Amino acid sequence: MPVSMILAEDNILTSMILRTELEKSGYTVSAVARSGPEVIGKWRSMQPDVVVLDVMLPETDGLKVTRAMMEERPTCVVIITGMGDYQQHADDAGAMGYVEKPFEVEQLAAEIERARTRFDWFNTLCASEQSPEAALDTWRSVFRAVKQLASKEHVPETEALHRLQQTAVEQQLSLREAAEREAGA
Repeated sequence: MPVSMILAEDNILTSMILRTELEKSGYTVSAVARSGPEVIGKWRSMQPDVVVLDVMLPETDGLKVTRAMMEERPTCVVIITGMGDYQQHADDAGAMGYVEKPFEVEQLAAEIERARTRFDWFNTLCASEQSPEAALDTWRSVFRAVKQLASKEHVPETEALHRLQQTAVEQQLSLREAAEREAGA
């Protein structure tokens, strides 16, 4: 089944090109939004699989939009930006993916797929949390530790997550506790 998405990009030409290229890649771009409030409105009514979101949007920036969505109903968000390195800010907001402009559509498609995998992890890891906010806090800790472990051990994120899960079991810790220990190491 095709992946439905909202594309949030305020530059009309860029959004037209991205929409065409993403649809050629097999995605269904259900809507294009040009401002933060428009993204939120369309997201609430359409409930897409993915939101591809530019950092610089009128009225409310993409990072604030990401935070709002993640606190209301966790969503697979991929941040795109041409304004410098916002990676850590995107991670902190809860984005599952991040791409800097200029990029090829293949790069974006690959990051969308990585983000979807991460979002599946998020849903599995955070299913027992009491609120979206608690789930996001757990995710931040786990994802930070997974990225750190993957970089340090030169392994894919899936392997790093598996190792972190093993550590949690072996040390009789929650995954969040194991992640916080790994991030502090």
